[in-house]
Amino acid sequence: MTFTSPEDFLERLNQWFNGLIALPLLAIAYGYLEIFSGGLEGLIVLDDRVNYVVISLGLVYAIYVTRSYKHQIRAIKGDESLMIRLTTYFVISKSFFLKIFLISLLSVLGLYITGSVAFAGFYAFLLFLLSIYRPSLLNVANKLGLKGDVRKDFLRKNSFTIN
Repeated sequence: MTFTSPEDFLERLNQWFNGLIALPLLAIAYGYLEIFSGGLEGLIVLDDRVNYVVISLGLVYAIYVTRSYKHQIRAIKGDESLMIRLTTYFVISKSFFLKIFLISLLSVLGLYITGSVAFAGFYAFLLFLLSIYRPSLLNVANKLGLKGDVRKDFLRKNSFTIN
C-alpha cells in the first residue's frame, strides 16, 4: 500500500476509524432512545450480574486489544523507510479499530437482547478508548518517532518523496 502524502494516509486511516465508530453509534443511540421511550424491551431478561459479567469480559478484552496495539506500534522499526513504517502503522491501526468495532457489536447486541442500558455505558467506554487513539498527524509522528526534516515534512503534509 502506498500513500501519496501524509494527508492521504490520514484520510484513509480516518475513514476506517470514523466508519467503524458510526455504525454501532447509530444502533446504540437508537436503541437507547427506544428503551427510554418504552418502544424497546429486551428479548430476554437477564440478571444484572450476568450483564455485568459480559460487560466485564468485554472490558478485559478491550484492554488486552489496546495493550497489544500499543506493543505492536512500539515494535515498528525506525530504520525502515517512512512508507514501510506508515504502511505497517496503517495495517496495525486498521486491525485495532476493527477489533474494537467487533467488541462494540457486543454492546449493541447486549443492548437489544437484554434491554439493559449498561451496554450503552460499555459502548461509551469504548468510544472514550478510541478517542485516545484517534489518528492525527502529530500522534502518528510521535508514535513512529519521526525526527528532523522527515517530521517537519510529514506534519506540513508535504508529498512523499521516494524513500
